[in-house]
Amino acid sequence: MKRILLLLVNILILTTLAAKNYDSIAVSKISQYGLYYFINDTIKRITPITYAGIKGSAGFMSGKGKMVFLKERSDNKLKEQVLYCMFTSSLPSNPHMICFIKNYEESIQNFLITTLKAKKGNREMEIVKIGLRGSKVGENFIELRSEKIGDNLYKLNPVKRLTAGQYGVFYNFGGGAATALFDFEVK
Repeated sequence: MKRILLLLVNILILTTLAAKNYDSIAVSKISQYGLYYFINDTIKRITPITYAGIKGSAGFMSGKGKMVFLKERSDNKLKEQVLYCMFTSSLPSNPHMICFIKNYEESIQNFLITTLKAKKGNREMEIVKIGLRGSKVGENFIELRSEKIGDNLYKLNPVKRLTAGQYGVFYNFGGGAATALFDFEVK
């Protein structure tokens, strides 16, 4: 029994050390605005995906609004459900990321994850559902927990475990529409 307990404590310590090691690597390597993740001990920057248009559908007493993005699957495959975000209050050089933010410590909470559904060679992000009882925005959004680990650098974790599928991270200016979407796949 003592051996099992000792083994479990060692595994917990090693797991914690490995996670902190990634944090220190992220702090030393990330210097540009953007979203990053680790794959095979290498840090990779996520490039925002191309927005292809808006799609709407209507029924007798209901409707849906969706944003459509090119490609059916992401090139970014996450093994660990941790993202790193370099986030500053000044306008970044990347035109895909427009953030006129005054207090970025609070604004980091405006990053959300959304599910993406593959359809006809593209992926769709549901923005709004409209029905007899009104409208619902952001039903598929998942909040991110943030932890500051360096100057303007944050570690982001989803508040709930993500199942296998296609996802995107975006900055929510309000209303749930993504100006830039950083996509990834969880296996």
